[in-house]
Amino acid sequence: MNSTRSFKCFLALPVLAACLSAASQGAQPVCKGHFTLPFETRWGTVVLPAGNYSFAMHSATDSNLVNVVGERSQALIMSPIDIRKGEPSAASHLLVARQGGKGTVRALYLKPLGVTLYYPAPKGEGQVLAQASQLTDRIPVSTAGDSGDSRLM
Repeated sequence: MNSTRSFKCFLALPVLAACLSAASQGAQPVCKGHFTLPFETRWGTVVLPAGNYSFAMHSATDSNLVNVVGERSQALIMSPIDIRKGEPSAASHLLVARQGGKGTVRALYLKPLGVTLYYPAPKGEGQVLAQASQLTDRIPVSTAGDSGDSRLM
């Protein structure tokens, strides 16, 4: 009897998550904008090809999920490992660790919200990044709060 109840709860969780996601997508985003990736980039568990992207965050406090839409792909970037408020920066940007022709997003700074979202290196990649030569790129992110452009997304 308990295993049946557990199984039903297990099945109900994805349905609840889908409902919450659909509800948040109908809400106005707290931050939206766009950026261009000049090379293939891993962001969490997602690999995004080079190209133009738009993004939206529907909550700056709860889950910090970032919905990213590109010309050839769409992704929901999961919660960061750390969030810091009030860190100074000139403009919104992605901080990307690059090795060769590929990159890994390490942070997303959003000036209009005054927050930086930090993302972990993919499993096993932390050691590789520490041993190999890498570059750190700041990829500009245009947001309504940075540029005054309300046509974004």
